[in-house]
Amino acid sequence: MPRVTDPALLAQLETPQTTINKGASAPTSGPRVNSNTASAALAKVAAVHQLRQQLGNVEKLYAKHLKGVGPGSLLEYLPLPQNRAFDAAADGLLPLARQAFRVPGSGADSDKEQEALIRALLPRASEYDSVNEQRMSQLRQMIDSTEREWGPIAGVRPAPAPPARKAPPAPRVVDFNALPR
Repeated sequence: MPRVTDPALLAQLETPQTTINKGASAPTSGPRVNSNTASAALAKVAAVHQLRQQLGNVEKLYAKHLKGVGPGSLLEYLPLPQNRAFDAAADGLLPLARQAFRVPGSGADSDKEQEALIRALLPRASEYDSVNEQRMSQLRQMIDSTEREWGPIAGVRPAPAPPARKAPPAPRVVDFNALPR
């Protein structure tokens, strides 16, 4: 069974979101994993890692420059440097997502269909906040799903999910009709 032993690759893949089972062989339960499958899995996990980092950059730019600007705001449509930076960072997701989500053995037509699907998920500066948040959430879910599927084959385990946050307390409502006159 192939082992994940390359120190440079291990250092690149080990993040707070993942832990590496250093030197562990591919799983022995389930179908046997050949070296081609393990290599493909390792490449996919590396692509997912890079995609997760780029999506984090996009989310930071979104939070810093676009979130809460308001629907219909002209600032979102103007070619301002922060809008261009956000769109460029979002465009950087495309090649990484194609690498991470491509199904091995799919043909050129499937690649074009996949690119169209991924383009539809890219956030844009000119979109509403809710649309961009939904698109980034969908990309994050696809990243997590791909990592769960291919990580064990490559010897990479996702870190345990952080504990769920408590919902904020309900706002206190004052009924002005019930106040004494």
